[in-house]
Amino acid sequence: MIDFEIDPKLKMFQQMARGFAKAEMRPISLECDKTYTPKDEFLAKAYKMGLSLGGKPKNAGQSDSDFLGAQADKSGERFTSRLAALSAEELCWGDAALLMSLPGPGLGGPPLAFTGTPEQQKKYFSIFKKEDPLHFGAYGLTEPGAGSDVS
Repeated sequence: MIDFEIDPKLKMFQQMARGFAKAEMRPISLECDKTYTPKDEFLAKAYKMGLSLGGKPKNAGQSDSDFLGAQADKSGERFTSRLAALSAEELCWGDAALLMSLPGPGLGGPPLAFTGTPEQQKKYFSIFKKEDPLHFGAYGLTEPGAGSDVS
């Protein structure tokens, strides 16, 4: 039988994300939608809490499994991917557009984590450890013949 219960440790983080969404995101949501701009204070507060798009690497040049949050807890169970999903769900409840505006490696992080050399990872991930100014990653793709076959 499959157990769909949320681990108590994950539940605590889920509740923290819900609290942040309620206290910090929902009150500014409409204004940010109208101005097309997230507030700098909100972005700084989210960053200090460890919330970022694509994860905030702990160590530049770390392994891709660490970057993607594949650590195991003491029981050997992988849970950080579930943590990311539960947190994203709660933060989207706060405001999906604000969640997507968070600083961090974004879509550019996973390709660098998987295919970048340790030197490249150290160079580029270290950018996201700086708080002033906050940094936002991007992912660019060009296709010589157009279409969607990126191979």
